[in-house]
Formats: sequence, structure tokens, C-alpha cells
Amino acid sequence: MSEPGRNNAEDDDVFDGTAVITAGEFSVESRIRLIGFFNPLDGKFHWQGTIYAKPEGGELKGGTQVTIAVGDTSAQGRITEQTPWGHFSVAGVGAPPYPLPEIELELDVAN
Repeated sequence: MSEPGRNNAEDDDVFDGTAVITAGEFSVESRIRLIGFFNPLDGKFHWQGTIYAKPEGGELKGGTQVTIAVGDTSAQGRITEQTPWGHFSVAGVGAPPYPLPEIELELDVAN
């Protein structure tokens, strides 16, 4: 069974759920779909995806800084563009706005 916000085994690395998007005084609840990865070159976690909200007042546009909150987890991101379908592409660096699944590591340390 998948975790809340995770679709299925094929999309284990994708978060698809509801979030609150805030830009200045503007705030909207929206479906989001995000994926993230650790970049070994800069040592940081990068995430990106789609905000499905379609605000009519122009509050969101390319370059807008946003806060995305999923429950108690939030992160800063930037709107990169509006898609032809009226949705918004978003990207961020650092901890994502969704909880990451816990992982266990086993290290074999040679003496």
C-alpha cells in the first residue's frame, strides 16, 4: 500500500497530493506533483514539479518566490514558468515541501 501522497510503486519518487501555496499575501490550496533527487555534484537535494492551481489574479508568474506547505512540512521554491495548460512549474533546492520516506542504511565498515 502506498503512503499518502505517493501514487504507486512505479511513482515511488513522486509526491502527488495537496499543498498550500503562498506568495506574499496570496495563498491557495492546490494539487501538486513533485519529484526530487540528491545532486552529488553540489551536495544538495533538488526538487521540481507542477502546481495545478489556476489563480485568475496573476498572483503566480515566472520568478515568483513561493512557500509550499504539505501538512507541517514546508519549503521555499520559485515559479519557473506557466505551462500552456495554465498550471505552474516550480523548483527548489534543499529539503522538499513533502515528507521524505525513512530509509535504513547498512554500512560495512572495514577495521
